[in-house]
Amino acid sequence: MIEKFILRGDKYSLNPVRFPWAVLMTEHGRKNNWGPQEIQMGRDKACYEQELTPAEQFMFKHVFGTLTTSDQAVAENLLDNVGRLLHAAELRGFVTRQAEEEGIHSLSYQHVLEVLALDKEEIEGLYLRVPEINQWFDWVQAVTSINDITFPLMFFYAFYEGVFFPTAFAAIYSLQRRRLMTGTGEQIQYIHRDETVHIGFGIRLINEIFIELGVKPEQEAVYRLFENSMKRLDIWAEHCIPDVLGYSAKLHKEHARYLADKRLRALGYQSHWQAENVLPWLDEQASIKKEKNFFESRVTEYQSGSGLSFDGGGSMDDIVNWR
Repeated sequence: MIEKFILRGDKYSLNPVRFPWAVLMTEHGRKNNWGPQEIQMGRDKACYEQELTPAEQFMFKHVFGTLTTSDQAVAENLLDNVGRLLHAAELRGFVTRQAEEEGIHSLSYQHVLEVLALDKEEIEGLYLRVPEINQWFDWVQAVTSINDITFPLMFFYAFYEGVFFPTAFAAIYSLQRRRLMTGTGEQIQYIHRDETVHIGFGIRLINEIFIELGVKPEQEAVYRLFENSMKRLDIWAEHCIPDVLGYSAKLHKEHARYLADKRLRALGYQSHWQAENVLPWLDEQASIKKEKNFFESRVTEYQSGSGLSFDGGGSMDDIVNWR
């Protein structure tokens, strides 16, 4: 009998499948195939140049600059660390699929910058020139270097992908819901749908590792990881998110704490901030399956499986609790 575990045992046999939920999630991602060129971006360039205020343009450029670089950091971690850590082939299969999706996300950000005719080198280089952005990536490198199994995974899946990315998406959604940058907002909706599955996989994986190790980190130690990560997110937000109509750094930080509490609970810990949902409109805005203006965007399903029903909206609990 082949012995299959997460952190040890056989690395090359897919069968017998010990973690069917990972196979299901991988198939789920495959059915969600999409490409950035399939989303209509017709109005966005004129909107960016003629309708956004200087503060909104500043927010857009700094959020996009961080997202573009962040996807590269996540992909590097998947290939260099997570993939090498896992032994069960079905788990590595999901990570391979996730790395492919991160590549699609990078292409999406590049496509948006090209459509808007923005200087890609300038925007992608913000993390080197802006201290408030650079400190976030310094922290990412520091956490990756921790000599531990669970803490880097908790940071990357529960905080980076589970808190930092969705709050950055919220800044773009705040424009989209006002009928601004609608094509870019739709690109983010498809990216967000992928990321929701990534978060669900990561949290399930971490909980399974807790079981395999027979121990989980103390709550206070996990709180410290989240607090230190939140401190860097706050610094980033206070610089990159100016006050604009319907959005602000204050809302951004409060929403981050709300999401962080959700991720902590999903990992089996108590809420730390007891934060409330200050963006009640966000789940509906993030959903792909909603009415579209025919003259602004075509309705595109991007699903090849007839039985696939996930819409990328407020279904995080369903993803985390897959069995």
